[in-house]
Amino acid sequence: MHWTLLFMLVGLLGWTKPTRPLSDESSVVAGLQAQLKKLEAQPLSIDQKARAARLLYYLGKFTKEETQKVAYWERGLALAKEAKEGQPKHSAAILWWTANQGELAQRNKLSALHHVKKIHEALLELKQNDPALEHYAPLRALGRLYHQAPSFISVGDNDKAREHFELALAKAAYCPGNKALFADFLFDQGEKEQARKLALEAIETADPKKFTPEQLLDWTTVAKKVLERLG
Repeated sequence: MHWTLLFMLVGLLGWTKPTRPLSDESSVVAGLQAQLKKLEAQPLSIDQKARAARLLYYLGKFTKEETQKVAYWERGLALAKEAKEGQPKHSAAILWWTANQGELAQRNKLSALHHVKKIHEALLELKQNDPALEHYAPLRALGRLYHQAPSFISVGDNDKAREHFELALAKAAYCPGNKALFADFLFDQGEKEQARKLALEAIETADPKKFTPEQLLDWTTVAKKVLERLG
């Protein structure tokens, strides 16, 4: 079974007419690279290490070449780990540690189960301590993890996935990511009309004034794929 961990972290290229056009992938990558270069031109504080880990996660998501993707995520993981070591309860460091680790775990099946357990524990900690982070990313990411991880050998659980997606949507219905990932889950559950509704709503709420280009690209990609599968 193919499964994807974050989540995180998860983006929407709109079919409606937002207040200004959404950025294309090449523009998003260039912007992320420019931010990272500026950030790394000086010694990094704990907050800056967490921010760099975030940028590296998205660079890995949008880079085509597999070796480079892994290199970005490994750098992101290392910086997030350093930030966590400096401040163990740093919410952003924990979130981007889970995101980078999740992507790497998918590419190393032998150690994936061990990493999934650690990611699960970290997300539960964030749910308890900072649930509203990144538009309720801890809830969104837990929903994704429960949705995509195999249940017979890991933490996969459709009931828990639904619970966390519904909670994320209730807390932040304005967020396209919460709608897009829930739509993807609902499609897999055979609830196609509700999946279509949420995917379309995700695209309609992809407002460049409220969310970063990388967030919108990530979430719109999920929503568009749901609509493509629905036909």
